[in-house]
Amino acid sequence: MDSPWLHRVRGALLLSACAEALAAPFAGRPLPVLDEVSAALLHPDPGRQCPSCGSAQTLVVAEHIAERDGRLEEDSLAAALARQCGSHETAGDLSGTHKVLADIEKGVPWWESAAALHNRQGSYGNDAAVRATPLGLLPHTAVGTIALLARRSAAVTHAHQLARDGAAVLAVAVALAAHLHPSAAIEATRFIATLSAHTRTLEFRAALGIVRTLVRHRAGPAETAATVGHDGTALRSVPAALAAYLRHPEEPAAAIRYAILIGGDAPAIAAMTGALAGARCPSFTPLPGWSELVDTGAIDAAATALAGIGVR
Repeated sequence: MDSPWLHRVRGALLLSACAEALAAPFAGRPLPVLDEVSAALLHPDPGRQCPSCGSAQTLVVAEHIAERDGRLEEDSLAAALARQCGSHETAGDLSGTHKVLADIEKGVPWWESAAALHNRQGSYGNDAAVRATPLGLLPHTAVGTIALLARRSAAVTHAHQLARDGAAVLAVAVALAAHLHPSAAIEATRFIATLSAHTRTLEFRAALGIVRTLVRHRAGPAETAATVGHDGTALRSVPAALAAYLRHPEEPAAAIRYAILIGGDAPAIAAMTGALAGARCPSFTPLPGWSELVDTGAIDAAATALAGIGVR
């Protein structure tokens, strides 16, 4: 199968994984240095990278919904994510997602483990948003359905509404980027208004309003980091990724550079930015060395399966 939609799906999955890997050396830095980031994009060093749990989870979601022709089953998805987490190198990983998946692998129901975190508020981290990309790439699917599927996929590890808002917003943003006609310009205000319609918390709507202002004033990465934030929560990192994408919607490399320069949880921010840029610009060819950082075979297989939903 080879189609324009397949190119968009592959572009989103590939650039998300590449961007996450490129950002890995800058994880945790308050504000990375421009020259270092530019050099890393032009001359990536595969020896400095390690397999990404985030990208692996994204492929798990893609394979899960492709196997079920666009449907999502929480129990099966939770089990698949737990198996992936168990086979992935997680030394030192103390994230809430990892704890939930480790519990699931031990037989704890996902809804119990997810709800137990943070004094029973649930996790509000960004892992569920990062792995929501495939849901935004479902063909022939309304954005309202995409948002609901993203919330359901998030729920297996994240009980907090902010995390579920993040997953819904990212998935809908990917869908909007993928379906916009190549010759059509992105109207940031309308784009953000559509995303806001799929949130359920005032906090997330307020953060999206800040993104609109940042884009309007052509703010740089440092200003984005200072206003919406750049930590590992969905409330901070998803708006940061949207700002990076909307500042350079037609220039994937520039958008990814901007995302990394935001700092903080740069790998997650860059991964979400890469997904949006790849969905919008499927003809973009990754810079030399980028594809060597990721498993292109696994990405190609997942993209083909995902793009084939509804045509078998």
